[in-house]
Amino acid sequence: MLIYVFSRYMLYYRIRTYIQLAGICLVLLFLPGPLAWAQSWRLAVTGGPSFSRINSENVQDEISRKGYHIGLLVDKALGQKLHATARLLYSAQGATLERSIVTRNSSIEVAWENNLNYLNLPVTARYIPFSRIHIEGGLYMGYLAGASISREGDQFNTFTDISKDNLQAFDWGIVLGSGFQYQSLILGFRWQRGAARVARSGEANRVLAEATHSAWHLYLACFLPRKKKTD
Repeated sequence: MLIYVFSRYMLYYRIRTYIQLAGICLVLLFLPGPLAWAQSWRLAVTGGPSFSRINSENVQDEISRKGYHIGLLVDKALGQKLHATARLLYSAQGATLERSIVTRNSSIEVAWENNLNYLNLPVTARYIPFSRIHIEGGLYMGYLAGASISREGDQFNTFTDISKDNLQAFDWGIVLGSGFQYQSLILGFRWQRGAARVARSGEANRVLAEATHSAWHLYLACFLPRKKKTD
């Protein structure tokens, strides 16, 4: 009981700390010009395909979900080679999990198709070691906006249905990536790995156990033109 309470407290503490850090980064991104290191910020639309997994050890096979992500990007130069970047993304994630159920006379193949849609807020530092090429890293916070989970092959109703209420509402983890910028366009990729469990209670614990999210995102970002200064 004490271990459960402590783990829930640590999860709450990590989420609260990340929200505070994300808020500070967003404030810094929008600070006006008087600070010497806060010279400019730019807004972009971004999106692309994604390939996500649910890293569960409680299944025999897993098929990654081919989804997409779309949203906005805010970038602020902190110097010639260092930028702070925040994104607000709608991200289609999940995976199809397959498991064999052994009965008296045979085995039954059961598959869960997990379509999980998140609102993600990655906040990263973007370093430009070479002209037009950058690497980035940081943290992300995700909110489960919707979930659709279907089950096939379970002829004897061995498992009950999994609903959104059985899943964690919040996800968080690390983000790493790289990209190439040409004028107002950035072509790049990101890898994110969740640190929070997908399952919260009920049947989800039985199927997903200690599973966490991971995903590859390919993206194209297009910066919007800035208003020209008028005399």
